[in-house]
Amino acid sequence: MNYSNYGRTELRCSKLILGTGRGAGTFVEGEADAQLALLTRTMELGLNWLDTARQYGDGKSETNIGRCLAKMDSEPIISTKFGIKADDLSDIPGAIERGLYESLERLGRDRIDLFQMHDFISDEPGPRNISPDQILKPNGVVEGLARLKDAGVIRATGFTAKGQSPALLKLAESGAFDSAQVFYNMLNPSAGQDMPSAWEGQNFGGLIAALRKHGTGVMAVRVFAAGVLATDIRTGRESAQYENADISTEESRARAVFDILGDDHGTRAQTAVRFCLANPDIDVVNVGVFDTAQLEEAVEAADRGPLPAEAIQALAPLYAENFKM
Repeated sequence: MNYSNYGRTELRCSKLILGTGRGAGTFVEGEADAQLALLTRTMELGLNWLDTARQYGDGKSETNIGRCLAKMDSEPIISTKFGIKADDLSDIPGAIERGLYESLERLGRDRIDLFQMHDFISDEPGPRNISPDQILKPNGVVEGLARLKDAGVIRATGFTAKGQSPALLKLAESGAFDSAQVFYNMLNPSAGQDMPSAWEGQNFGGLIAALRKHGTGVMAVRVFAAGVLATDIRTGRESAQYENADISTEESRARAVFDILGDDHGTRAQTAVRFCLANPDIDVVNVGVFDTAQLEEAVEAADRGPLPAEAIQALAPLYAENFKM
């Protein structure tokens, strides 16, 4: 496993990190023994970062991770997330602080390495989203996180880049966060490359470049596109990634990808991981896996290295034709 510094932070991290959300399911719906086995094997294989959130099972993921870590000697990097509700807008820093201490209690920790905003970001505020102005204003999200950082209870700040592309780009260009979770995969690599004029999917154009300009750490998420890149088996936990997307459409696009790439580069899941590893501007690749077998499959992909340039180039006609949709 390769390691590097995460953006401008002092975190020294493995190239692959373990996601523990609802999509993979283990830490939300799995058995205690399976959860402990997966975390134990994660540490053995050299992954030193666990990514969770209060939103994953309404705190279940955090609670289960905390229980497992209490039985282990390992001290991995821990990142978790908070959300801002409409009732929180009158005291955003207070809401963030309350969320942090609730997460700390569930995780059994006294500090979080990376605390991330996990809300839909749009140009205009609304009851189910937050705007860049609300995030960046005095007594907003950034200021609330800075207070916690100064107090020593978090080491780094971050946000999930989900929402309207112009709003996400504005936030990235502010340089206000240490980290960003970025949607990036073979079905939509727009955060890291210019897309052709025919492209009709959500375009995150310029996002990674803007983040890198400020030394913001880049964490690739949704690398399996809610699972459709990894397998044809559906769990019922899948959710569409982007604006104007649905699982059926994503499945059709995944078939088109593997009609071109086949199995020359490993399993479907391994090919998806290797695609992300090929982008040098991505610091870490967040993989959500259900069990140790899937974990070992992902680690084998990392051992094989980035997807070859010619394989990535072979996908260009799909983007140029918007997957012929």
